[in-house]
Amino acid sequence: MYYNIGHIILELQTFLRNKDATPHLDQSWANKIGQLFSLLTIDIPIMLMLSVFIGALEQSGLIHIDEHKLKAMMESYPLWQIVLLTVAIMPLVEEIVFRLWLKPHRHYIMFFFLTLSIALLWVIVRSNPFEIKSIPWIVALPSLLLLGIGFVMMEKVGPHLEKLWTRRFGFLVGFSIILFGFVHLGNYTLTTEIILFSPIIILPQIVIGFFLTYLRVRFGLIWGYFMHALHNGLFLSIALLEKG
Repeated sequence: MYYNIGHIILELQTFLRNKDATPHLDQSWANKIGQLFSLLTIDIPIMLMLSVFIGALEQSGLIHIDEHKLKAMMESYPLWQIVLLTVAIMPLVEEIVFRLWLKPHRHYIMFFFLTLSIALLWVIVRSNPFEIKSIPWIVALPSLLLLGIGFVMMEKVGPHLEKLWTRRFGFLVGFSIILFGFVHLGNYTLTTEIILFSPIIILPQIVIGFFLTYLRVRFGLIWGYFMHALHNGLFLSIALLEKG
């Protein structure tokens, strides 16, 4: 069942304007499926137009974008592994990492801090400027200790964090969407040019990130995952057809 596209656009505008964590009043399967496929109907032409626009900038010589890592993957791995990774696994991982914690619930908030700790640990271990072999343990042990304390104290501080999350929900939505976009710069070889034009290059991810955030907040994480998987599957199919 398809929703009226104009109605979906109005709901997106309301979400963008209010930025609240309130679930949609109509949680029926018909409404969820209707909104999912209507959003896909909006998503596809926008993605195609943005791809054409970015391609035109590259053809004009204004920017030079190296080959997307997906193309390298398509030449190195069997098709079933590519489909499994891009359509099933990565959408699930990205929805959990970037959008699970948007709901102001203490356990989701704790997961946010856990993810942040792991990300910081990874950055420190990867950089390790002093080549200290024991640095993973030096960083990991205090991090695990702090997380353990956090879980113990969550019952006390949890309600305060939930109130803070609710008050700052608009900021968190923007942070999640922008972070989701910029993380996808990892698909390219980072150069000064790529960084300067990054707001344009990641615009497709910003748009789909907004749609996925809307579904996650209004209907639950699984509906954002469904759209993410369908989106990736569709554009993977286009990439495979172009490859021949």
